Amino acid sequence: FEEYDSDHLFKSAIKYVSKSFQKLDKFEESIKCFQETVRLNNKHLKAWFNLGVSYFKKRNYEKSIENFKKTISLDE
Repeated sequence: FEEYDSDHLFKSAIKYVSKSFQKLDKFEESIKCFQETVRLNNKHLKAWFNLGVSYFKKRNYEKSIENFKKTISLDE
């Protein structure tokens, strides 16, 4: 069997669960998962962006803008 990095698998699982919650319009759950992703990797551009999307979908525009700004700052 090929050796797997359990930390990498855990991070990947959180990412896919987060996106699944988002696609199911379960934004509170997706926010929690994306927050865990950025806690584990503060430079995860897509997680910051998707946090912004989830907050936007919940009509929390202030948090949405905050996360989109973080996305932009990481992309510079």
